Amino acid sequence: MGLRELKAERTRREILDAALALYEANGYDATTMEQIAEAAFVSPSTLYRYFPTKERTLLGHPVLGRAGLGSMLLERPADESLPDALGHALHDFLTDLDADRDTLLRVRSQMDKVPLIRALVWDSWYQGHAELEAAVAQRIGDERDSLLVRVSAGITLMVAQMALDESRRDDAAQPSATEYADRIMQLLGRGTAPLVTLPATSA
Repeated sequence: MGLRELKAERTRREILDAALALYEANGYDATTMEQIAEAAFVSPSTLYRYFPTKERTLLGHPVLGRAGLGSMLLERPADESLPDALGHALHDFLTDLDADRDTLLRVRSQMDKVPLIRALVWDSWYQGHAELEAAVAQRIGDERDSLLVRVSAGITLMVAQMALDESRRDDAAQPSATEYADRIMQLLGRGTAPLVTLPATSA
């Protein structure tokens, strides 16, 4: 990364840190873009160049992850089985999120307080779901709307959501999202978890 890119990244992070501190102190709705610019020691025009809308100061935060599950799955070795590839992709995805767990929890706490951002998060989650389905389909050479593809993507995202929700509990001893997801995958892999089944019909 060149000097210009490093300076831009530093400016971006200073803006994000200033915005998050203001949201925590004054509330999201009460904070203006002008106040964020002043706190970050940048001009309003510079702020808008990095973040065209206030929502992006939360939704665009790097602690929310830089790559989606779909792209991570496609980067896995071609000779891995689908379950192994999904497991490794999920582990890497959550490890990325856990890298700055404290900041992640602070950002998600602010996001939860803003209805518009909560709606945008769900839109982003559904987009990520579609991208994962497409990646699964590409990996196994199946149609994206096949049941196997949809179930594989759905279970993977269910584990991710459970792990992320569990990691947000107010408990210092709470495991990270990665650790929690790994435990779930171990239960599923051993067949210990009681998955729903269709009862056999009598002859």
